[in-house]
Amino acid sequence: MTWDYYDIKKEEMLTNENKEALDKITERVKTAFEGIDHDALLSAFAPHGRTKYKDKQELVNHLTKVAIERIKKIGSKNWDGD
Repeated sequence: MTWDYYDIKKEEMLTNENKEALDKITERVKTAFEGIDHDALLSAFAPHGRTKYKDKQELVNHLTKVAIERIKKIGSKNWDGD
């Protein structure tokens, strides 16, 4: 079994209340990233000027996903402090 399997199982074990809270947090994180100027985001996350993101929305979606993954890992055995 892979870690993905365990992450999926943990996701299935969340209560509806937990899922709703996570959805709200996801929206707030996404809104926060959307409120930042695109050039400022790129200068922080791709200071070399090269990026694999075709537009701001793709970058925002990626940053939101990474942030939520880290939030989910806090308190779990998978969290290594990063």
